[in-house]
Amino acid sequence: MGLALVEQPDVVLHEYTHYVLEGVASRGREGWPEAVSALEAGIACYLPCSHRDSPTYAGLYDLDAAPRPAPGWLDPAHRDGLTWATAIWQLRTELGRLWWMAGEVA
Repeated sequence: MGLALVEQPDVVLHEYTHYVLEGVASRGREGWPEAVSALEAGIACYLPCSHRDSPTYAGLYDLDAAPRPAPGWLDPAHRDGLTWATAIWQLRTELGRLWWMAGEVA
């Protein structure tokens, strides 16, 4: 990965998530349909944010913001994955609010 990336925990966790998800799949990522690759990339972007309880991924993307066109250096799966990551973050936020409100009501 290189020393510069090792100092970026979001990137390390992102790449490790790719590794783990590919390991549990029945075939390598190169054989996945585009939609599956996008969802997997979204999970890999979301998990570092969830782990840190922060919507900012690697200082590059804010999952609280509406999805926007990603830099041209991202492949299509990762560009679509950012949309998935944003949606998953929004679900987490809303479900967390519902859980918190349920505790206040009870």
